[in-house]
Amino acid sequence: MAQTHTDTASGMGRDGGIAEAPGTLYCRDCGAAFPFGADERAWYAARGFTNIPRRCPACRAAARAERAGPDAPAARTTAAAPCAACGHMAYVPFIPRLDKPVYCSACFDRVRAARAAATEEAS
Repeated sequence: MAQTHTDTASGMGRDGGIAEAPGTLYCRDCGAAFPFGADERAWYAARGFTNIPRRCPACRAAARAERAGPDAPAARTTAAAPCAACGHMAYVPFIPRLDKPVYCSACFDRVRAARAAATEEAS
C-alpha cells in the first residue's frame, strides 16, 4: 500500500508546492521513500515545476518507458565501413549498401561541397 504525500511532522501535502515539500517523499506506485533535497528543489523550481514528484526515480523511468510504447525507436546503433575516399573507418547510423559509397565526416563534407558547387554552376 502506497503511503500518502503528507509529512507527518508538518502536515504539508502535495498542495504545499516545491519550496514547502518535505525532505522525504513516498512513491505513489511502489510506496518507497525517496529523498527530495535542496538540489532537487532548485532543479524543479528552475524549470518552473510547481508540483512535487509523485514517483521515485525508478518508477518514473518505468512510466516514461511505458508511455513510449513498443513502437518507440530503439537506441541508435552505428555500423563501421571504410571510407570510399580516404579508406579510414567511418561510423554511420545505417547499414551500408554495397552499391553506394560511404564517406567519413571529413570526406562527406568535401563531397557535399563539390556537389553543391556543381549544382550551382548548372543553374
